Parts: sequence; structure tokens; C-alpha cells
Amino acid sequence: MSMTEDNQYLSEEDRSRIRSDVYLNKRYSANKDGKIVFFVNFFKDKDVLDFGCVDYALKYEKSTLWLHRAIKNVASSVLGLDFYQKGVDDLVKKGYNVVCENAQSFDFGKKFDVITAGDLIEHVENPGLMFSCVEKHLEDGGIFVISTPNPWCWKYTLYFWLFSKMDKVNQEHVAWYCPETLRLLGSRYGFAVQEIEYSSRRFWEKIIPLPSSMRATTINLAYVKTFANLDIEK
Repeated sequence: MSMTEDNQYLSEEDRSRIRSDVYLNKRYSANKDGKIVFFVNFFKDKDVLDFGCVDYALKYEKSTLWLHRAIKNVASSVLGLDFYQKGVDDLVKKGYNVVCENAQSFDFGKKFDVITAGDLIEHVENPGLMFSCVEKHLEDGGIFVISTPNPWCWKYTLYFWLFSKMDKVNQEHVAWYCPETLRLLGSRYGFAVQEIEYSSRRFWEKIIPLPSSMRATTINLAYVKTFANLDIEK
């Protein structure tokens, strides 16, 4: 499912231009990872800050499945942020522009066109602190792109129905989010939902005869920064 809201910050013409880019279509659609395809739409020729960049680096560094690599290939510049010191050090040695910081408390003294957090928000103890940092470091009209596991995915709900517990919960995850809770959370910090899309990586997960909101394993969401933070009580 895709939901696009017309607004002054990202025109449909601009979105169509990005999506029709030959490089993106050929290089990233080929890997069948809907999350990567969704994210890369927002990065072309942009100044990007990428949260959690170390996550897939050790396993997928040379693969298009690694989001940070996909960003680096199309953005005008990208700075990676992760609090795993060894992983950051390894990437720095390989020439990547990454720093060891906490997504809930960093301060770079500059703003970015796009900030991204792939599969990170479910790890964060205080998402409000992260949103405050994003608001501070994102240009007005800038885009904040995230992804998170879909709690309504059929395999999670079926397992819960059968065994009264969630299947294979990552022990580093502290929360589940759905599109509505993500919308409400973002609205508290001056962000409006620009687009939502559900995706899966495995082929068989894409052809199950269910609505995408129940079939897909991942929720991809893009916020647009709509106004300055006005000391809203959070």
C-alpha cells in the first residue's frame, strides 16, 4: 500500500522524476528489496544523515541490501551515525564517513536534507529524544525516512493467536509501531506523514493472497518536517 499526501515540500513531479531514474530502477529494483527501493527515492543529490549505518555492514557491505551503501551511491553526501564503536571504526578504516554517536543525543551543529533510520526506532528507548534531534538537524521541508517491523504481519499475528506470544522477537527491540502510532508520534515533533509503503524481501512473502498491511514484514514511512518545534509538551 502506498499513501501520498500532496504538499508544498515534495511535488509529485519531483517524486516521479526520482522514481524514473534509470540508475535507481536498474540497480535497486533488481534486488527485490522494497525497503531499499522506497528509501533510495529520497536520496538523489541530497545531503543525508544515516542512523544505524553499521547494522548490515559486516554481512552486506558489498551488497545492495546494505542501506548505507545504497545512499552513498546516489546522495551528494552522506554521514553515517551509529553507537557501535568497533563497527564505526571498521567502516572509517575502509573510507566511510561515519561517526560514533547516539541517535537520541547527538549534536552536529548543521542541518541535512534527509535523515534516515532504517530498522532503528524499535531499538530506541526514548523515540521522543530521537525525533527532537532529527527536528533540530533537518532542514525545513526536509524528509525523515524510517522503517520498522510490521506488527500486523500475518506470521506474527498467527503465532500470537496460536501461542499467545510474539514469534522470534529480537531481544534488542523495545517496542512495536503501526502506521497510526508512527503518525501520532511524528506529529508531536512537527512531522507529517508524506508516504507509507509496506514491503517484504522474500518473494514468497510478496505473493501471499492477503492485503499488503498483513502480508508485508516491514513498514516504510517518510515524514516531512512541516514547522519548527514550538515547545510542544511531549
